[in-house]
Amino acid sequence: SIRRVLQLMQPAQEPRVIDLALASPQKALPDGLLDRSRELRLAAVSRWGRVDPLDAAQWLAADRELAKGDRALAFALLGSAGQRRLLPEAIEWVRQGALADVSDETLTWNARTALQAGDWKMLDIVIDRMSPTLKADPAWIYWLGRVNAQAGQREKAVALWRGIADHVEFYGILAREELGDSFAAPPVASPPTEEELAAVAQEPGFERVRQLVRLGYRSDANREWNFLMRGRDDRALLAASEWASRAQLLDRSIAAAQRSRGDR
Repeated sequence: SIRRVLQLMQPAQEPRVIDLALASPQKALPDGLLDRSRELRLAAVSRWGRVDPLDAAQWLAADRELAKGDRALAFALLGSAGQRRLLPEAIEWVRQGALADVSDETLTWNARTALQAGDWKMLDIVIDRMSPTLKADPAWIYWLGRVNAQAGQREKAVALWRGIADHVEFYGILAREELGDSFAAPPVASPPTEEELAAVAQEPGFERVRQLVRLGYRSDANREWNFLMRGRDDRALLAASEWASRAQLLDRSIAAAQRSRGDR
């Protein structure tokens, strides 16, 4: 928990002060109770932002104790909190926190803020700060293409869209539309044969998934399932999907089918 993390980072700090920072940040910060602890102040601002981002931003704008980098971090977190409430002020907070080192989750929310505000330059900055894994998501490849198109760099945009145009999902379809190509539904795959289904049923991992679900360990079952799906071709994925459907594991059935890429 965040309380435990703060206790480890601040071993000399009184527990009641940590509790106050997390439970009543709107009191602890204005009263100056956290002035000696950078970590507690940032944690308190973040917690305050979840409850009342407008008041937290007003306090942060007037504060002169936090260092420049910490202020940027706090504003980035407020931008994420503000976007969850669809506050129009969120885009200004994102701009003030543009260069902060934050998580991909926060960057995702801040990118949505830039999109909602139509701020293409800020969207470009936010996407650029995403991790390679998040940047590779078709959604952000598509939107980076839009950023380049808005900046008059059509060739870069086209190259990005072509990279995801063969994806049979929402942003792949949008990319094809941007390229002027019509979307055609992929051919329907032939159902898995009984031999393919028997091969799946003989793998002990599938029975482990069934038993984990029966015992109520759904999250463990999902992890086991994801491990089983790694490296399978389309025919094996479709067989796994059909097995899960017959086992009444409908979410796993959908998850397996969505992994297929059309090589059938």
